[in-house]
Amino acid sequence: MNINSRYRSIFLLLTNLVSILGGYFIFRATKWGPWAYSDSSVYLSAARNIQAGIGTVILNSNSSITLATEFPPFFPFILSLLTPMNGNFLFTVRWINILLFSVCTIIVGQLGFKASRNIFSGIVASALFAFSPVMIDTFSGFMSEPLFIGCLLLLVFLLLSFVHSQNKILLVPIFLFSALLPMIRYAGILFVFCFSIFLLFLLNNIWKY
Repeated sequence: MNINSRYRSIFLLLTNLVSILGGYFIFRATKWGPWAYSDSSVYLSAARNIQAGIGTVILNSNSSITLATEFPPFFPFILSLLTPMNGNFLFTVRWINILLFSVCTIIVGQLGFKASRNIFSGIVASALFAFSPVMIDTFSGFMSEPLFIGCLLLLVFLLLSFVHSQNKILLVPIFLFSALLPMIRYAGILFVFCFSIFLLFLLNNIWKY
């Protein structure tokens, strides 16, 4: 094993350990379940109604039905898919957030390494994310932000990988995750617009040469 491979192995080991620690933070923060906001009730109701075959709607107390159009459908769809019938949606959200936080911690470390080409920077980036009170608070709630942040970070990682390798196969998952962003949060449309301009500019330069 050469020195580069050894450092790379140490980097992967440390970032994975930090990600496990980060997952434990969310595990502890959600001991009594993820915190909820008014938006959470909409996600929960929509997920239940998707399971019931009604769709992304809210059943009101007067028996009327309201379409849940103020929020994109992907998060409640994932909840309905991963939660057994008559299952506990809070339990599902808790473990989705634990997994997403651990994965995001690894991705942030990889982004730090790719951006700086420095292993130490990657480890520090991973640790800063895992120990961030703001991130821990965000990933301990019954909201769509953890899924959105995870998808966004993965998309940025794929874009950086494409810049370095210029492997056009990476464009497939890039387009896929770009399409998912607005389906998780409407704000994702802005990122899709920015990433599209970036890709058009980059691909135009690649095809010139």
